Amino acid sequence: MLEHNVGGFRFDQREAKWALRALRAVVRLQAIFYGRLVRKQAAVTLRCMQALVRVQARVRARNVRNSPEGKAVQTLLDQYRNQADPIKEAEVL
Repeated sequence: MLEHNVGGFRFDQREAKWALRALRAVVRLQAIFYGRLVRKQAAVTLRCMQALVRVQARVRARNVRNSPEGKAVQTLLDQYRNQADPIKEAEVL
């Protein structure tokens, strides 16, 4: 009878077909499992990167606000906001 080597094991021809199918099924299951693990790791990494970008944006905004140019812009904005709005005054009358 003809013997075959599948996955490091010796089988006769009939057993070899079954062993090959089982081996393919195991490989398919491993690929599904590892693919899911990789997707989960990618999702966690993406969330961490998003959090990092948010923190960096906050730090940049704080640095701009505390800079002399940022303080000058803030005073201009405060002056603009404190000005009387002629349209709103006309609506009140």
